[in-house]
Amino acid sequence: HDAVLFGAIERRRTDRRRFCELPVHSTLLHALAVRAAELGAALHPVTEERARARLDAALAEAAAHQHLALGYTTELAIWTHRYAGARDGIPADSLPCLGAGPEGSGLGRFPRGRLASTPRRPSPCDDGAVLTVLTTPGDTTLDRLRAGEAASAVLLEATRMGLATMPLSQVLEVPHTRRRLRLDILGTPDHPQLVIRVGWAPPNAAELPPTPRRRLEAVLIPPY
Repeated sequence: HDAVLFGAIERRRTDRRRFCELPVHSTLLHALAVRAAELGAALHPVTEERARARLDAALAEAAAHQHLALGYTTELAIWTHRYAGARDGIPADSLPCLGAGPEGSGLGRFPRGRLASTPRRPSPCDDGAVLTVLTTPGDTTLDRLRAGEAASAVLLEATRMGLATMPLSQVLEVPHTRRRLRLDILGTPDHPQLVIRVGWAPPNAAELPPTPRRRLEAVLIPPY
């Protein structure tokens, strides 16, 4: 399985644009869930209308909460306006000029950039994305490691299928919205670790450029 996913590593991108209206078939969502289960996690597609509305509201509330946190907007500005040669951050060419969702939805927390969203101006009903939630049975360090491995596998499998993806973490970074996601939206004893937005990129949309990456020696401490 790892060998199959290896070829998707160089092609995987975080797509912050609005997706097209085509639905994601349940068989594809099931295949993504199987990938997560292989690594000790679960992937829950939030497709029921009322649950999706509650999740959208939780995302928006978390985004509003973080926007008021001291230093948060400054950190976003620094991360999206890195100096030349920084080899990290998100350049303007990878940020859409139109957000992934309506204003206040929490899906477009980064500043607007230079990436064209679609060949035409989208309407609020155009986006057929599915929000999925990755969960683990516990919330220990090992559970979070498994969640990271599962998230990697899910994102690469989606890339292999031709799907566009966008990880969303803000609803999990605010304690009361994370608790609401667990109890009121998913209704599960498991612990939510990441929201992954899955859908189809618009036809003829511009290809996403790769974002900068730090050198291996900057992030890996060799054993001595």
